[in-house]
Amino acid sequence: GVVTRSVRRTPSWQWSWARGAAGVPDVISPNDETRGVLGTGSWRSAARTGAVAAVLVLVVVGIALGTGSIEAHDLITPGGRGPSARVIAEDFGDDAVDPGATGYDGQQTYAIARHFPDLDAAADETDSARYRMLRILPAVLAWPAPAGTPTVLALLVVNAIGFGIAVAAAVRLGETFGVEQRFAIVACLPLLFGLFGTTTGPIAWGLGLLALERVTRRRHVDAIVLFTLATLSRESVAVAAGLAALGLLLTDRSTWKIVPAYAIPGTVALVWFLILSELVGGRFVERVDVLGFLDLDGPESIVPGTIFVLGCVAAWAWRDVPSLAIPALGYTAWMAVYTPAILDDSAIIRVNALPIVLGMLGIGRLLSRTRSRAPTRPKRERVQTPS
Repeated sequence: GVVTRSVRRTPSWQWSWARGAAGVPDVISPNDETRGVLGTGSWRSAARTGAVAAVLVLVVVGIALGTGSIEAHDLITPGGRGPSARVIAEDFGDDAVDPGATGYDGQQTYAIARHFPDLDAAADETDSARYRMLRILPAVLAWPAPAGTPTVLALLVVNAIGFGIAVAAAVRLGETFGVEQRFAIVACLPLLFGLFGTTTGPIAWGLGLLALERVTRRRHVDAIVLFTLATLSRESVAVAAGLAALGLLLTDRSTWKIVPAYAIPGTVALVWFLILSELVGGRFVERVDVLGFLDLDGPESIVPGTIFVLGCVAAWAWRDVPSLAIPALGYTAWMAVYTPAILDDSAIIRVNALPIVLGMLGIGRLLSRTRSRAPTRPKRERVQTPS
């Protein structure tokens, strides 16, 4: 059921620049979940839902593998023109590599996991070693598995766990802010685009969403640790940490002492990048094209346009929770500098998972509010007349 919450009025200077103009509700500022500020729902139910979601994904993929519908190497989307074609062919056979395809990031994650801790060997199987190895955490977690199918399955398990974490975090946010569980689960489904390409997105955004949930409850140490782990899975999550910190500051001036600590994830990513620059070098993949979306044809703009709308919905629906609204708005605005390659249907869904999930959760929240405000018809009493 929906968990009730109390709302604390904040000083007039905070968030007033937007709240006054848009009629935004008083900013929610949670202090202690045990006091019921944001409800007292147990994590047990959310964790159980997330675990079931992860297991279901593994069962579905296991059935597909068992029936021969897909092969293990299909999960890492290799390509003959991709940077990891040689090692894929060596481990899975020449038939595993489509000579006309480039493939996706999963093949490089596999190559890094397969060679770890020999970063020099892995560098030869990537298009940009210091860039790809920024996302080192999934490869390290899968590294103990033997080369070949076991490593692919280990990467699959890592991302299935990430998907389960995302579902648990979304369900928990739903319990807190009045979103039905079904909306929370559906909101996480876009993460499966990354799972079936064995990219680092599901584990990164799973940890990132859980970190945002912790931010809303002022569990700062939890949030910073989770953001840091997520950043080592996908470096751009560090931006979400910074934007969430900005939301904290706008919500409550007393958080100014802890806000600088939210720079830790970005600092860790920067230090790791500098270390990689010395160890393996490599060019940095070009990822910026200002207003590149203007080059898209009509049909090509449908998915990016939909994601833009979802990001705007997220910013509006969560306008009373700046630590969620600002990250969603920031990632939506970031689309203005994406290259056409990132704006590819599959790629942009994986890259912009945060505004997609928060946008879909936001739709659920708006619908719940609409239903709660809808007038109910009084029941008519049947009057019996004497015969």
